[in-house]
Amino acid sequence: MENITLGQISTVITFLVAFIGSLSILYSKIKTAIKSTLKEELNDLKKNLKEESLSRCKSDLVVIMSKISNGYIPTKEEIIVLYETKQKYNQLGGDSYIDDMFEKLKKEGKL
Repeated sequence: MENITLGQISTVITFLVAFIGSLSILYSKIKTAIKSTLKEELNDLKKNLKEESLSRCKSDLVVIMSKISNGYIPTKEEIIVLYETKQKYNQLGGDSYIDDMFEKLKKEGKL
């Protein structure tokens, strides 16, 4: 058997420490990159969800308000849902002609 010298042990330990340090740095960089990518994807999903919710609210509001303006008499529940949907629509950033339609129906006493 060969004798293992103190220098060889020192070399192996130095190599292992450097290797573990490199792995640690590599892990940290990969973790940061994955985190960044996931954050971007999540932000895109949030944006798309907000746009879809806004579009859905707008569509629902136009349908029911058009029916009401053409003579349909909504139930109390439909009016409650209309107000809730309108509030959500405005919270999401919606405005434009929906507000005008809503106010017109209120002035006419249909809501």
